[in-house]
Amino acid sequence: MSWTLAQVGTYTLATPQGMPLLLCIVLGVAFLTAWLTSSVLMLRGSLRLNKQAASISAPLAIGLVCINTLAFVALLATVLDIKNSTTHIERAVLVTKGTTPEMLATFENQIQLHSNKKYTQRWFDLKSELQLDDAQNIPSPSLLAHAIGDMSELVVLGDGLSPAQWQTLFLATNNWGTPENSKMGVTFMPSPETLGIVNISWQKQLQIGQALHISGALSGRSDSEASEDDAAPSGVKPYILQLVSPSGEIEQEISLKRGEVFSLVTHPKAAGQWRYPLRLRDKTTDTLLEENYITVSVTQNDSLGAPLSTAQINTSPRSAIWQSAPSFETKYIKDWISASGSAVTITTQISQDAYLRQYINQPTPDANSTGQTQQDDHFYSAETLAGIDILFMDGRSLVNLSKDQALRLQQAVESGLGLFLFADSNLVLEETKDITKRLKLPALREDKQAADEFSIVYPKQFAPRATQAVPASTDLTLSIGAFRFDDEEAETLLKAPNGRALVKQHSLGLGQVAITLLPRTYEWKLNQTNGEYERLWHYLIKHIARNSDAIYWLKENASRLVFERNQVDACLRIGIRHKDVQVSIEYAQGQSNELTQQPLMLNQRKDQPNIACAHYWPESTGWYRILASTQQDSLPNSTKIERGVSNAITAQEYRYVYSPNSWLAAQQAVKHWASHAVANSSAKTNSRPRDVTPNKGAPFAMFVLMLSALWLIRRLR
Repeated sequence: MSWTLAQVGTYTLATPQGMPLLLCIVLGVAFLTAWLTSSVLMLRGSLRLNKQAASISAPLAIGLVCINTLAFVALLATVLDIKNSTTHIERAVLVTKGTTPEMLATFENQIQLHSNKKYTQRWFDLKSELQLDDAQNIPSPSLLAHAIGDMSELVVLGDGLSPAQWQTLFLATNNWGTPENSKMGVTFMPSPETLGIVNISWQKQLQIGQALHISGALSGRSDSEASEDDAAPSGVKPYILQLVSPSGEIEQEISLKRGEVFSLVTHPKAAGQWRYPLRLRDKTTDTLLEENYITVSVTQNDSLGAPLSTAQINTSPRSAIWQSAPSFETKYIKDWISASGSAVTITTQISQDAYLRQYINQPTPDANSTGQTQQDDHFYSAETLAGIDILFMDGRSLVNLSKDQALRLQQAVESGLGLFLFADSNLVLEETKDITKRLKLPALREDKQAADEFSIVYPKQFAPRATQAVPASTDLTLSIGAFRFDDEEAETLLKAPNGRALVKQHSLGLGQVAITLLPRTYEWKLNQTNGEYERLWHYLIKHIARNSDAIYWLKENASRLVFERNQVDACLRIGIRHKDVQVSIEYAQGQSNELTQQPLMLNQRKDQPNIACAHYWPESTGWYRILASTQQDSLPNSTKIERGVSNAITAQEYRYVYSPNSWLAAQQAVKHWASHAVANSSAKTNSRPRDVTPNKGAPFAMFVLMLSALWLIRRLR
């Protein structure tokens, strides 16, 4: 501990660190006494000169006192702690891909104009393709944290870093915080925007009969092209986007302008792994500006990929009904399901706070074991929902759920539960938008003119196997509610002969959510329709209920592109009876094009025990096949296999890996977005106080010099 004695401007004078205060006072008094005594003695000795030397005695006395005072000051400066507080910026400049010499010159000019504080600056180069003499090359962002040390500001020039790279950088540090709340001051100077397709999204895996939906946008105008675009007539779209089939035929062609969003739809005609070229051309010169590939793996419905609905029927589905009032529709559904020996739980609201529960083909649980989290929380607990394969609800009972109950239901659906809703007027109310969005319900609207009677048509794409037909359409009719669907993206499970959708479903995580416009299917049961009622509900439950035993790979993110040498996550949905699952990856290696199969390690998710993920780092462009098998000895450590050889594969999926030189505009847009987000959330104060201790060598040398001068003068006298 030290004691501050005085502060002059930015300089602070304090006692020596760790010296007790009493000792400091004693030494201070001793030094001051010595200075005063020596000065008095020098004055008296100089003034004793005889009258002949009186003309020089006064100046000599003043000179001796001054030298003695300087020696005293030099001694204090040597002994005491002197610190100079200055504001200092320690800046690290990271130059990334896309940085131009003009950007570097602009950056240097901005520093000279706007920086009135002292700073030190170190340069780092992350694959910028520039020749920087003073920059240190950094092959990976994770190494940057160790290279820059204790810096107060990070400046990123060029395209910036991707979200994964920012995450890696912050994980490598201890005191930077997170990308969402950075304690390090971050400044981002983006590179000029590249012309090309951005925000691209499409389904990477399909089954026969499904449409391929492609959406994206043309990158916004850059400063260098503003004048060129402004010169064009208003409303002119100067670019053409072409979707080309794998055989080379142009399937769709649209005109675009900078910043415009587009949507394309096509229907793959055969199973296989396909590449659809997506070409951007200049409308005036027909110059090819960019060409990338839309890759999609199309499988048969009986393939080893994920089921079309990801939730096909169990041999004994566990069902539950949660309804706001008794109904004939749910009564006959309950009777039909329970007749096969399946467990059914029915909960009916009979008053505001009273519920009637029925348990069929299962023991009645104790009152203390129902799993409710609170005394007044009557809805199924998370544990109970995890044991249900399909839950039937009416719109009123869904709307009456509290926020906590709705969240519990959402999490259960995302984990695989099938939710089947009977449409009513409650689902179209304004206050239901939140839960509709949360559960991703197919959009619905009320239409009094829509009430009618239709026969039923089963869409062909929902055949359980390629060689097996869907139930045949019937001439028997059913009443239709006064509602219509407004959701074009939701899958149609049932429709009328005129094409009107009667039952639609959406995927939500691992589960399915469906809404039916058929309020009275039990009429078929009452009219003895030769099994049409049973066939209808078997078909519906098969596509909505949880699949407890299926093993399949979860679909790739539609908006994510995978590039060489980047980490790729592949997650597997594991059935409850399959514990010893082994996975591997198969790819063509080198110029020999031989297939190589290598094992992958699965890591189980803590929050979802039925999901396990593997990680791999592809080193070449092309198709990769990930495989899952329940055989213990099916996967060697590393082996080359022949084409056509089967290893009793349980689940497989094809994924495409792109070259780093493809989708350049999309890559840049993602990096720009991530870098701007980190910079906007970073600490605003990029400079910090810095205490500088002056070198004690100068005052000590002055002290010795003054003492030597006093001794020399004394000797000469």
